[in-house]
Amino acid sequence: MYREVSQVEINNVGRFMKSHIPFHKGYIVVIHDGGTGVLRAYYTKDGGGDYHSSPASDAYRRYVEGDIDRIRLLKPLYNLISITRYQERVYETVRKIPPGETMTYKEVADIIGSSPRAVGQALSRNPFLILVPCHRVVARHGLGGFTSEGGLELKNALLRHEKRLRVKY
Repeated sequence: MYREVSQVEINNVGRFMKSHIPFHKGYIVVIHDGGTGVLRAYYTKDGGGDYHSSPASDAYRRYVEGDIDRIRLLKPLYNLISITRYQERVYETVRKIPPGETMTYKEVADIIGSSPRAVGQALSRNPFLILVPCHRVVARHGLGGFTSEGGLELKNALLRHEKRLRVKY
Protein backbone atom coordinates (compact mmCIF):
# COMPACT_ATOMS: atom_id res chain seq x y z
CA MET A 1 0.00 0.00 0.00
CA TYR A 2 2.83 2.43 0.79
CA ARG A 3 5.50 3.15 -1.83
CA GLU A 4 8.76 4.98 -1.15
CA VAL A 5 9.13 8.45 -2.66
CA SER A 6 12.16 10.62 -3.27
CA GLN A 7 12.55 14.11 -1.86
CA VAL A 8 10.66 16.94 -3.53
CA GLU A 9 11.22 20.68 -3.71
CA ILE A 10 8.46 22.65 -1.94
CA ASN A 11 8.12 26.45 -2.30
CA ASN A 12 11.88 27.06 -2.38
CA VAL A 13 12.20 26.48 1.37
CA GLY A 14 14.27 23.34 1.17
CA ARG A 15 14.00 19.67 0.47
CA PHE A 16 10.96 17.95 1.87
CA MET A 17 9.22 14.63 1.44
CA LYS A 18 5.59 14.11 0.56
CA SER A 19 3.67 11.08 1.83
CA HIS A 20 0.10 9.97 1.12
CA ILE A 21 -1.72 8.02 3.84
CA PRO A 22 -5.14 6.49 3.07
CA PHE A 23 -7.89 7.78 5.37
CA HIS A 24 -11.67 7.85 5.13
CA LYS A 25 -12.54 8.36 1.43
CA GLY A 26 -9.22 9.87 0.40
CA TYR A 27 -5.68 10.56 1.59
CA ILE A 28 -3.90 12.60 4.20
CA VAL A 29 -0.93 14.18 2.47
CA VAL A 30 1.99 15.07 4.74
CA ILE A 31 4.84 17.27 3.55
CA HIS A 32 7.65 16.68 6.05
CA ASP A 33 11.37 17.19 6.57
CA GLY A 34 12.25 13.52 7.00
CA GLY A 35 12.26 13.96 10.79
CA THR A 36 9.55 15.26 13.10
CA GLY A 37 8.98 18.55 11.25
CA VAL A 38 5.80 19.06 9.24
CA LEU A 39 5.56 21.79 6.62
CA ARG A 40 1.98 20.98 5.65
CA ALA A 41 -0.64 18.28 6.08
CA TYR A 42 -3.94 18.22 4.24
CA TYR A 43 -6.68 15.92 3.02
CA THR A 44 -7.51 15.15 -0.59
CA LYS A 45 -9.93 12.84 -2.33
CA ASP A 46 -7.69 12.79 -5.41
CA GLY A 47 -5.73 9.61 -6.11
CA GLY A 48 -3.06 8.27 -3.84
CA GLY A 49 0.62 8.86 -4.03
CA ASP A 50 3.86 7.70 -2.58
CA TYR A 51 4.89 7.17 1.02
CA HIS A 52 8.26 8.04 2.53
CA SER A 53 8.89 6.65 5.97
CA SER A 54 9.95 9.21 8.58
CA PRO A 55 8.94 10.00 12.16
CA ALA A 56 6.37 12.49 10.81
CA SER A 57 4.77 10.31 8.15
CA ASP A 58 4.87 7.27 10.44
CA ALA A 59 3.06 9.24 13.18
CA TYR A 60 0.29 10.14 10.72
CA ARG A 61 0.09 6.54 9.48
CA ARG A 62 -0.13 5.31 13.07
CA TYR A 63 -2.84 7.91 13.78
CA VAL A 64 -4.91 6.43 10.96
CA GLU A 65 -4.23 2.91 12.29
CA GLY A 66 -5.36 3.84 15.81
CA ASP A 67 -2.27 5.09 17.68
CA ILE A 68 -3.13 8.79 17.89
CA ASP A 69 -0.68 9.67 20.65
CA ARG A 70 2.45 10.09 18.47
CA ILE A 71 1.06 13.04 16.52
CA ARG A 72 1.65 15.35 19.47
CA LEU A 73 5.42 14.71 19.22
CA LEU A 74 5.62 16.29 15.77
CA LYS A 75 6.62 19.91 15.17
CA PRO A 76 4.75 22.26 12.88
CA LEU A 77 7.35 24.25 10.92
CA TYR A 78 5.71 27.64 11.53
CA ASN A 79 8.86 29.54 10.62
CA LEU A 80 8.87 28.19 7.05
CA ILE A 81 5.36 29.20 6.07
CA SER A 82 3.35 32.41 6.07
CA ILE A 83 1.33 32.48 9.27
CA THR A 84 0.88 35.29 11.74
CA ARG A 85 1.87 35.26 15.39
CA TYR A 86 -1.86 35.29 16.17
CA GLN A 87 -2.43 32.14 14.10
CA GLU A 88 0.47 30.45 15.87
CA ARG A 89 -1.09 31.30 19.26
CA VAL A 90 -4.40 29.83 18.14
CA TYR A 91 -2.71 26.71 16.74
CA GLU A 92 -0.66 26.09 19.88
CA THR A 93 -3.78 26.48 22.05
CA VAL A 94 -5.74 24.03 19.88
CA ARG A 95 -2.87 21.52 19.97
CA LYS A 96 -3.53 21.16 23.71
CA ILE A 97 -7.07 19.80 23.19
CA PRO A 98 -6.88 16.07 23.98
CA PRO A 99 -7.96 13.55 21.32
CA GLY A 100 -11.61 12.62 21.59
CA GLU A 101 -12.49 15.94 23.24
CA THR A 102 -13.69 19.24 21.81
CA MET A 103 -13.71 22.92 22.72
CA THR A 104 -15.89 25.67 21.30
CA TYR A 105 -14.52 28.58 19.29
CA LYS A 106 -15.49 30.78 22.25
CA GLU A 107 -13.56 28.65 24.76
CA VAL A 108 -10.43 28.87 22.60
CA ALA A 109 -10.99 32.61 22.17
CA ASP A 110 -11.34 33.11 25.93
CA ILE A 111 -8.02 31.34 26.56
CA ILE A 112 -6.10 33.62 24.19
CA GLY A 113 -8.14 36.79 24.81
CA SER A 114 -9.72 37.00 21.40
CA SER A 115 -13.05 36.57 19.63
CA PRO A 116 -14.62 33.33 18.40
CA ARG A 117 -14.82 34.72 14.85
CA ALA A 118 -11.08 35.50 14.80
CA VAL A 119 -10.31 31.99 16.08
CA GLY A 120 -12.49 30.53 13.32
CA GLN A 121 -10.69 32.62 10.71
CA ALA A 122 -7.27 31.46 11.96
CA LEU A 123 -8.38 27.83 11.96
CA SER A 124 -9.80 28.13 8.45
CA ARG A 125 -6.21 28.74 7.30
CA ASN A 126 -4.69 25.85 9.29
CA PRO A 127 -2.04 24.14 7.11
CA PHE A 128 -1.48 21.29 9.60
CA LEU A 129 -4.43 18.87 9.45
CA ILE A 130 -4.58 16.72 12.62
CA LEU A 131 -1.26 18.07 13.97
CA VAL A 132 -3.17 21.28 14.74
CA PRO A 133 -6.48 19.54 15.42
CA CYS A 134 -8.91 22.20 14.25
CA HIS A 135 -11.50 19.43 13.90
CA ARG A 136 -11.69 19.45 17.73
CA VAL A 137 -13.00 23.02 17.74
CA VAL A 138 -16.76 23.21 17.34
CA ALA A 139 -19.55 25.76 17.42
CA ARG A 140 -21.60 26.26 20.55
CA HIS A 141 -24.49 24.46 18.82
CA GLY A 142 -23.19 21.99 16.25
CA LEU A 143 -19.96 21.27 14.47
CA GLY A 144 -19.20 24.71 13.11
CA GLY A 145 -17.17 24.93 9.91
CA PHE A 146 -14.34 22.98 8.31
CA THR A 147 -12.58 24.30 5.22
CA SER A 148 -10.46 21.23 4.45
CA GLU A 149 -11.39 19.20 1.39
CA GLY A 150 -13.91 16.73 2.74
CA GLY A 151 -15.63 19.47 4.76
CA LEU A 152 -17.85 18.59 7.68
CA GLU A 153 -17.93 14.94 6.64
CA LEU A 154 -14.17 14.76 7.23
CA LYS A 155 -14.44 16.71 10.50
CA ASN A 156 -17.04 14.21 11.69
CA ALA A 157 -14.89 11.26 10.56
CA LEU A 158 -11.86 12.57 12.50
CA LEU A 159 -13.92 13.15 15.65
CA ARG A 160 -15.53 9.69 15.42
CA HIS A 161 -12.10 8.10 14.81
CA GLU A 162 -10.68 9.68 17.98
CA LYS A 163 -13.71 9.00 20.18
CA ARG A 164 -13.79 5.39 19.07
CA LEU A 165 -10.21 4.90 20.22
CA ARG A 166 -10.79 6.40 23.68
CA VAL A 167 -7.09 7.10 24.08
CA LYS A 168 -5.87 8.88 27.19
CA TYR A 169 -3.71 11.83 26.26
